[in-house]
Amino acid sequence: MMNLQADAELVIEVEKTLKGLQKKHEEWEKLKNVADNTLYVLMEGCLEFYYFLRKSEAYEQAFKSLCHFRWNSKTKTATLIAKAVFGDKAKKTYVYAKALEKAVQNNIGTNNEISMLQWLQQNGGINGVIRNKCADESKASSERRHHIEVGRNHHLYSYKKFRIAPFKNDNLLQSFSDKEFVLLCSANSKSGMIVPKYATETENLIDPLYEELGKCVVETNDYTERRVEAKETLQKAQNEATKEVVKAMQKISIRVNKAEELSEAA
Repeated sequence: MMNLQADAELVIEVEKTLKGLQKKHEEWEKLKNVADNTLYVLMEGCLEFYYFLRKSEAYEQAFKSLCHFRWNSKTKTATLIAKAVFGDKAKKTYVYAKALEKAVQNNIGTNNEISMLQWLQQNGGINGVIRNKCADESKASSERRHHIEVGRNHHLYSYKKFRIAPFKNDNLLQSFSDKEFVLLCSANSKSGMIVPKYATETENLIDPLYEELGKCVVETNDYTERRVEAKETLQKAQNEATKEVVKAMQKISIRVNKAEELSEAA
């Protein structure tokens, strides 16, 4: 594997940082009375670093060029991070790497997910998340939420398969104005008509369809090419929505304050 050479001063600075992190880990091993949270915070830092590396192949390759311990093309990024932070000689490096992989699988530390620290605390620590079946269940739940999100925002990935042009129907519009609903139809090849059979806005029928659509989208090349851009777009929209929510809450606070002032004046 080609190994890019990093700037000498950068290598020294990185090695200094890693030695500092390894020293912190050694102190944790020696001081039995140190809370597990010290380790969890280190793991949280590892997870954040993992997500940082995955933003760009250039970042990942640059990091790999700084890993002077033995590794090969099959060595996972999580393992490299664990060895770099905790020391490649540490006995529990494999366990830390496995826990890090589990966290990534469950989207821990990403938007709308709990932090690494909380996740480890709630699931029995490092060994707990590795052995606990609820971690796998959490992964399935997380994947389902992701597929639903992708399905709901399929337009961001240029997904056009089976796209149906908008059409007018006064009866449906009157019944489901400005709402999402599921429409069950059948196709009559003889008459050339699409025949509506049933319509409902039941939410537990809508989400599974978005989930199915999301699964179709994530299998496309467009998804792979656009997922980072789409995530940024969704995050920007979320940030804007959050700002509006804060403004609305501030209005409530202002109204309450004015009411209190009027009461005091009376």
